[in-house]
Amino acid sequence: MKQKWQLLVTKIDALSLRERGIMLVVVSLAIAYLMSTLVIEPQFIKQKKPWLKKSSASNSKSAPYRWK
Repeated sequence: MKQKWQLLVTKIDALSLRERGIMLVVVSLAIAYLMSTLVIEPQFIKQKKPWLKKSSASNSKSAPYRWK
């Protein structure tokens, strides 16, 4: 395992400053996307569920709006 890390460090050290910057941006965006998808979004949906159930129940009782 230590050899794999050393190989990765060697490859990153061989990159230019521009390539390292691009890699930093890409990795940061990937982490932000994963955090949003796996952590934030499920909590947001869990928080919204009771409100959505109440809203859909009240909407089903009233007549739907008809577009002209």
